[in-house]
Amino acid sequence: MISESNFSPDAFDSLESQKKRLCLLSKTAEIGDWSYIFKTGITIWSEYLYDFYELDKNHNCSTLLASTHFYQGSEKEKMLILIAHVTAERTERTEEFMIVMNDGRLKWHTTTIYPMLDEHGDLIGLYGILQNITEKKQVAENKKKEHLLFNYILDRLPIELVVMNKEGRNIYANEAAIKSKERRGIMIGANHSEHNDLGNWIPAVESSRNEVMKECMVNKDQ
Repeated sequence: MISESNFSPDAFDSLESQKKRLCLLSKTAEIGDWSYIFKTGITIWSEYLYDFYELDKNHNCSTLLASTHFYQGSEKEKMLILIAHVTAERTERTEEFMIVMNDGRLKWHTTTIYPMLDEHGDLIGLYGILQNITEKKQVAENKKKEHLLFNYILDRLPIELVVMNKEGRNIYANEAAIKSKERRGIMIGANHSEHNDLGNWIPAVESSRNEVMKECMVNKDQ
């Protein structure tokens, strides 16, 4: 912690201090960067990339794609295509990747690659920024699994179930409700899959809340 008593502008702005602050910011934001110079064939990583890939700092980062199995199949091909595109078009581009760690764990990241040009406009290298999005992807996957579980349970209820939004429009109908309406010749929706997701707020029927509730009460008495 920096207090007024020990604060020194010179120390704060020193190269070593700047590096430490950048390293801390990088880890907090889960962002790392790298650069590759064509003439020397040297690739330089920021410290966070070693943490993300869980590699020793003595690892030759220039051979990541060839010496590791992190990028498999289409993911490796996608990375090679990304590099080739930026090199040929000299325009930045971003892609999302999934990697497989040594113990089988999955990680996700985005990589944005920028062309490095000299004062004459000639391409001399590439600069990349990696953003770790593993936590974001895992949260999304967990929500998707929860929705699938809810849909699986609700679709197997023997009673009709219709869910409406605040405007009184149907946003979900289980299998029993759909089959009941189909028997009456009334289609709940053109595509059942569009209405079989609790997170999908696409109206299934253009009927009012009162009409829907009245119909549900009729179905209950049958």
